[in-house]
Amino acid sequence: MEKKKYAWLNPKPNSAKTLIERAKNEVPFFKEHYSKFEEQMTIGGYSQSTLFNYSRAVAKVSLHFKKSLLDLDPDEVNQWLFLLAKEKKASSTYFKHTVYGLRFFFRLYEMPRLPACPVGACRQTGRRCILNSDKS
Repeated sequence: MEKKKYAWLNPKPNSAKTLIERAKNEVPFFKEHYSKFEEQMTIGGYSQSTLFNYSRAVAKVSLHFKKSLLDLDPDEVNQWLFLLAKEKKASSTYFKHTVYGLRFFFRLYEMPRLPACPVGACRQTGRRCILNSDKS
């Protein structure tokens, strides 16, 4: 008797889980960074949903540039956010997940705060760019 093949058992090539796994395999040190990211988010009491959404967002950034987030310069981060905001027409929720995921990651590795994003690259909150905000 042949087993049925269900579509939902086979992840799509660009699904969030597949993106995270691809980043672990294709981006130098992403696997190690992801482990630390997951550990600290769990210790911090973040939900699995938040971990998943932030991880998906940072995996996509890493895959786009084919390098660790630690090796990105502020211009590359701004370039990605601009691309999301303007060209890819990302939802505001996905945009926020990307910003908050990047901010959590950079704080985790005690990287200096990034300079304010250029007008149009980040969605401004009125006072300053949400990438540089203290709120997570």
